[in-house]
Formats: sequence, C-alpha cells, structure tokens
Amino acid sequence: MKKYIIFCCLVFMPLTCYAGSTDTFFGVYQGFSRGCQSSFIVLDKDKISIEECKKASYKIIRSESEYSVIELRRPSSKCEFKFVRIERGQTFNESIGVKLYDDAQKALSDNYSVYCVYLKVDPSTAKDQTVKFIHGKTGKARQEALHKINLQLREDRDKYNELGLKDKSPAVRETAAFFLRGKPNRFVPMIINIIANDPNSEVRASAGYSLSSFYTSNDSEGDLYIKPLERNLDKLFKGLKRVETVRSVVSILGNGYTGDSFAPCFMSATNREKIISALKEQLKSIQLLASEAFSADSRVTWDNQWNEAEHEIKAAIENITNCQSTVK
Repeated sequence: MKKYIIFCCLVFMPLTCYAGSTDTFFGVYQGFSRGCQSSFIVLDKDKISIEECKKASYKIIRSESEYSVIELRRPSSKCEFKFVRIERGQTFNESIGVKLYDDAQKALSDNYSVYCVYLKVDPSTAKDQTVKFIHGKTGKARQEALHKINLQLREDRDKYNELGLKDKSPAVRETAAFFLRGKPNRFVPMIINIIANDPNSEVRASAGYSLSSFYTSNDSEGDLYIKPLERNLDKLFKGLKRVETVRSVVSILGNGYTGDSFAPCFMSATNREKIISALKEQLKSIQLLASEAFSADSRVTWDNQWNEAEHEIKAAIENITNCQSTVK
C-alpha cells in the first residue's frame, strides 16, 4: 500500500504541484488558444476525454517537473493520436499546455506541430465573480473579477468585456481588450478604436496584441476580419505611430499571415496602396527618430521596439507588393 501511495505521488507530482493539489488539478478544461477554443479536456485519476477520444484510460510514461507524457490505453477508433503531453501553463494560473502525438518518441522529445492552451473551468464561481465585477468599488476588484469571468470561458463573458472597455480603470480596460473575442463586424472596430484612442498605453498595447494574435493571425478563418479592417484603416494607422502598438499593427497590415496570405492581399488595390503609403511614412518617421536619438547632444528617448518595427515594416511593404491573391 505504501509503495502504491509513493508511486501515485511521483506520477502526479508535476500536475498537482502546478495546480496546488490533486483535487484542484483534475477537472474540466476548455481550449483557450484560437485553434482549440471549442474543445474540452476532462481529466481525472483514471480517464481522459479530449477531442474525439472519450473517457480513455491512460498511463503516464514520463513525469518531470515541467511536464508529463501520457499514453492512451485502448483509445476509440476515432482517436487520431495515442500520446498527450501536458505542460505547466506559461500564461495563466490554472492553465495547461497540451500537445498531441501519434508517436511516443515525438512526445518525449517534444517534436510537435500543434500546441493548445487550456484553462480550467469552475462554473461554481461564476455568479460570485459577476457580482464582484458589477459592484466592485475598486478598479483592482473589478479587474480581478473580469479576469476570472474570462478564465471560466463563459458564453456571456463578452457582455462583461464590453462593459469593461468603458470602465474608468485602465486595468479593467486592459483586461477587457485582451479577452474580447468573436463577432468581427462588431468587435474589430471596437478594438481598433481602443488602439487609436484609449489614453492609456498599456490598454492600447493589450488591444493591439489581441487584434493581431486572436483575430487576424494565421488561421483558416482569418480573412473574416478583412472588411472591418478596411472600414477602419485610418484609425488603425494611428497605432503605427505609437511604440506600444506599432509592431502589432504592422503584423496586421502585412507582416503576419491572415488566413492563407496577408490581410492587404484580400483588400482592394486602393486600400493596399493606402497601407503601403502609411507604412512608408512611418518608416521615414522611425528613421528620423533614430538619427535624432543617436546624435551627439540628443535628448530623444529611443526604444528598441522601433528597431524591430523598422525591419518588420520593410518586410510588410515587400509582402504587400508581392501579393498573389488580390482584389481589384
């Protein structure tokens, strides 16, 4: 019996250390990454359900401080993989990183092509967090409640994110901008407006990251966001002029894939020319700023983000110029 207890502690230690205890680790997780938002993981001490693999028993074939690799036993015929690598989440508390394999060696050597972040779901706290968000007297209290509402991945969370975008606390607006998802015709203009007009740099940075990483990033549905981008280009260009948003906006405007190409490649020729003109103008501004910043008697503050932005703007201009899939 003692041997069995020791074995269980060793096997599950990386998982339970991360979650705090066995009871809080085993449970239900919902995909947070764009490619797996609709999927769930249900994990307990005996079985795992993930994607098409339902209630499959498993054994742990390696357990380290940062990860565990498990092998599914007798998975159903619908299972396209046999090995799951579970890692400590790097972004959120009570999150896990999940990688799927059909080969044990790939799982052990961490040779992966798809990585998904899953967040733990605890519906029992939902009502309490809603009350705390609506009636919180401090920005910190409202921000913490909104963060937890989003980590529950509740279907109504964007209702609270929209409220959060209007909050007087920058911390609340930053959280709302980061988590707002879906409905491109409604939410893309909303996020662009934050990039262009919010008075707080951290809120603007959060909105830029959200738009470039979760809306227009490389994805089969990325081109769904083209029309709302086109309608709001002038506002989006404002983000080129700020160091905290310039790289996100450049990614959106031609340095990052949207669908199977770059966003401007799906736009009209007029708007492509408009984007190239805005990028060239900002490139000149950065180069002028650099010459001023590095002059002998300069008092200009230089941020290395401008260095990266300069290279990325040049790449974006080239990508747009070489568009293959275009609208006349």
